[in-house]
Amino acid sequence: MNGGDDDGGNKAFMPTNLEGEALLLPDRTWLRLQILGRSLLFAVPLIIVLLLLFFFWRLHDSHRSANMQKAYGQLATREGRINFIAKYEKYRLAGFAALLLGDDYLASGDYKLAQLEYERAAKILKSTIALPRAEIGRAMANYGLGNFEEAEKILNLVIRSGDCDKIYRGKAACVLVGMLKDRRDLENLDQFLENISTFNLSPKSVELIRSMAHRNDVGK
Repeated sequence: MNGGDDDGGNKAFMPTNLEGEALLLPDRTWLRLQILGRSLLFAVPLIIVLLLLFFFWRLHDSHRSANMQKAYGQLATREGRINFIAKYEKYRLAGFAALLLGDDYLASGDYKLAQLEYERAAKILKSTIALPRAEIGRAMANYGLGNFEEAEKILNLVIRSGDCDKIYRGKAACVLVGMLKDRRDLENLDQFLENISTFNLSPKSVELIRSMAHRNDVGK
């Protein structure tokens, strides 16, 4: 009898428990849906705002880039280059404008101004393949200022750099040979020519350098 009562008690208890769970499940589900709904209520507007901000940022950036490209096309004059650099100094194109301005100053003998522009270009173009171009210009400006050792040091770094393109290394070597000849520094010129095969320059560059360094040209 006790066993029967126990069975009966279990049968009477289990449906009640199941019914209780059945009643609780919808409540829990509804609570979760409410929480999810509230989360979405805040998240959706935030996502929309972020998307709009991103869209307007890209639009503004695209418009600025278009203006910058248009301005870059107007760099025929020294004034135009100066204005472009002042307006877009943080952008890479300003580095190329600084190179042109440095060339302009170098050609007119304004070596100090040329040095400043090449240094500016080197800073902006630091992580680009055009960096050696700025460094060569910086060396030439230093040479014009009488800083011979600094100029040679810069050129030697470019020539021996494995990261520089062979074209720039060849150009740096030609400039260095020209400087050594100009100073009648025959000892360093001969030493450079002896080691030229270790610099991994192109055959065309080596031929040009040897032609430039011909002894009959030195001293004339």
